[in-house]
Amino acid sequence: TTIPNESLGHFDKDDDLQQVSIYFLSAGKNVIIFGVPGAFTSTCSMKHVPGFIDHAEELKSKGIDEILLISVNDPYEMKAWAKTYPDNKHALGSTAYTHALGLELDLWRRRTWNSVEEVYFVG
Repeated sequence: TTIPNESLGHFDKDDDLQQVSIYFLSAGKNVIIFGVPGAFTSTCSMKHVPGFIDHAEELKSKGIDEILLISVNDPYEMKAWAKTYPDNKHALGSTAYTHALGLELDLWRRRTWNSVEEVYFVG
């Protein structure tokens, strides 16, 4: 399956806001992209993200090069949330990308991932 090549906001190692494309982040790599409904939500913070972090080495031993976390939040909120997970290098925020994937769910006009089970493998 081909996924959209949209740009997402991301802070680089110098703390500068960059727009990076999914294709750029995944070029020549086997990548897992997983999405959560929102930063700082209790279930996402206590279950979803830690599950991927806890299993990162196992996934890498099976050929996964990168694990990308995407949510509908803006890059500034994702940057703050990512600080709670020092092992997470790629926390990306984009409502537009969620829409491009067709995974949004409109709840009181809030756009979100349908569920964490929406996982895409790229590579």
